[in-house]
Amino acid sequence: MSKVPSLFCFDIYIEIGSVNMFSIKNINFYLSILIWGVCLLVVLGGCNFLDSSNDEPKEEDEPENEYTFKIDGEEWPTVSPEAEKKVESGQAEDVLSIVFTQSVLEEIHYIQKFTLTIPFDGEGTYSLNPHERETSNGRSREYGGRIYGSDHDVTISFHDPIPDSTNQVTITRYDEERGVIEGTWQGSFARRDYERDEFEHLYRLPDTVHVTDGEFKLYYEDFRD
Repeated sequence: MSKVPSLFCFDIYIEIGSVNMFSIKNINFYLSILIWGVCLLVVLGGCNFLDSSNDEPKEEDEPENEYTFKIDGEEWPTVSPEAEKKVESGQAEDVLSIVFTQSVLEEIHYIQKFTLTIPFDGEGTYSLNPHERETSNGRSREYGGRIYGSDHDVTISFHDPIPDSTNQVTITRYDEERGVIEGTWQGSFARRDYERDEFEHLYRLPDTVHVTDGEFKLYYEDFRD
């Protein structure tokens, strides 16, 4: 048997008599290729190049609105335990609008909305009594609070603020960069005489409504230019 070593390759011959039974050539060369291939796979795997899950961007959890208030001492929503509730809020021009909605499908698709519309100038206390004010573009706009009851698309009742009561919303935090507002609100509302008396049996609120302990932390939509 003879072996001739070299720096990068060597030959091995196993001979029995004069017959060459086994031959392996350039072992170092092939081993080098194999080792470099394994290293490359390890590096690519560590960098997540082979991870197909990276092809889809991860979705960030959307922040949740937090809000609560009471109607005549009872936690809202008060229509039904099965009532769905939601809140919508947005800022446009000089106005901030907050709408609390509850809906339930019973005899009718009943929807009840508490709307708060204020001439917004940042943190502070704002009246919910009905009033008009000129916006920055010269238009007149009505502000205040109101409660609507409807059969899906037909309004069946209105409740307006009682002027002599404390009807107000206080913005305690206004984070314009993150689009967050926090605050409190309260008010007393009386049902307005309405021509659709045929819907009176569908009313879900008494003639006078007192809202207390209103608190919210909302992520509002900015509709300003």
